[in-house]
Amino acid sequence: MRGSRKISKKWIWLTSFSMAILMVSGCGASADSEPTHTESNSETDSNQNTKTKDDELTRDDEITNEKNEIAEITEEVTVNEIIDGDTIVVINQDGEEETVELLLIETPEDIPEDTTSQQFGKQATDLAKFQLEGANVLLERGNPDKDENGHTLGHIWFNTTEGPENYAASPLLRGLAKVVTNDESNNKYLDEFLEYEQQAKDEAEKEVGDFSPNIWSIEGYVTEDGFDQSLDF
Repeated sequence: MRGSRKISKKWIWLTSFSMAILMVSGCGASADSEPTHTESNSETDSNQNTKTKDDELTRDDEITNEKNEIAEITEEVTVNEIIDGDTIVVINQDGEEETVELLLIETPEDIPEDTTSQQFGKQATDLAKFQLEGANVLLERGNPDKDENGHTLGHIWFNTTEGPENYAASPLLRGLAKVVTNDESNNKYLDEFLEYEQQAKDEAEKEVGDFSPNIWSIEGYVTEDGFDQSLDF
């Protein structure tokens, strides 16, 4: 019995010792694993930063591609004179003047009379002067590129930080121009222009806050043939 007790005590002591070693080893393993977890987080952060930079570069590449595409179908000209909101005079690369009628849009005539019915024509002309007068822009010629008066038919583009912009978007979005489709062969940007026009119509219906009237806010002002500038409002 004594021998048996001695063996049992010895066995218990060895078992306890072994468990202690295992516990220490386990703690060591846990401690060793922590740096690995930290490295994993660092790698994740790095990947996220890289992904963000890649996304930014991708957008930059898109803008560059858009500019290159427009450059291939346009030529640089200088705006010499603004006749009205949809007609400008440019100097081409040969030093010659060309009167350009902007395709797919029509603005009210800029009639020099001090009446409210003429305000939209003046606003459209002033907008063109502000954005285009004296500027180097890109001319995209239509097909055909001349009207019956010998005027050039085309689109005017200029580059922005967000990519190339068709000038026609400016008066359309402000409700200072309407879309016209006189020639089906020159309807290249028709869908986009109709979207801009619809946005201006939607704004005219709101008439809230500091609402600025546009051609769509005056009933009967826009007609199939153009604009009724005899209205008194």
